Amino acid sequence: MTSKLIVNSLRHTGASADAITMDASGNVTFPGNATCSGTATGFGIEGITMAETWRLTSTITNDGSENVITANLAKQAAPSSYGKVGTETMTESSGVFTFPSTGIYYIVALQMQYALGASTVGAGNGIYINSSTDSGSSFSRSAFSAQAVSSSVDYSSGSCHYIMDVTNVSTHKVRFSYSGTSGSKLAGNSGDNQTHFLFMKLGAT
Repeated sequence: MTSKLIVNSLRHTGASADAITMDASGNVTFPGNATCSGTATGFGIEGITMAETWRLTSTITNDGSENVITANLAKQAAPSSYGKVGTETMTESSGVFTFPSTGIYYIVALQMQYALGASTVGAGNGIYINSSTDSGSSFSRSAFSAQAVSSSVDYSSGSCHYIMDVTNVSTHKVRFSYSGTSGSKLAGNSGDNQTHFLFMKLGAT
């Protein structure tokens, strides 16, 4: 046996205004603050449900052209204070990243590069975010940042950002590439974030 309560508003006995109103289409309005003791779902905007950092674990020597980072990429696991949001995680194969679920993702690529000797002074070092919507068959440059090294021992850093609408995890991919004057270095380390990448899921697509 089922029961049904048919009303168009709810009000506390001591209140002077309705707390909840409903129209004939089923739309519900909360005029004041709403507090949920459990986990609220199905409200469209979910909030940040996933955030994690990946890093380049080994330094790369630039050859003067743009190259894709295809190896030595790992999820950050140290130091012990490192935190992430959610249980979902990015996966990576040969430098191509796959998203764990559909959604709107905020992606940041941050480079650290440095010169080794006078021949690399003035190096125009760059980091790129490249996105694909055809399962990785082709990639388009989505964001780019460049920074010049001004002395023989100088470090440079730069970051670029991209918000990607991932409507299909099978077809939507992302990868990173770099460039720099031949002989300069793209810095990577397994123990701290030098060149590194942030993935954050902002909400539903």
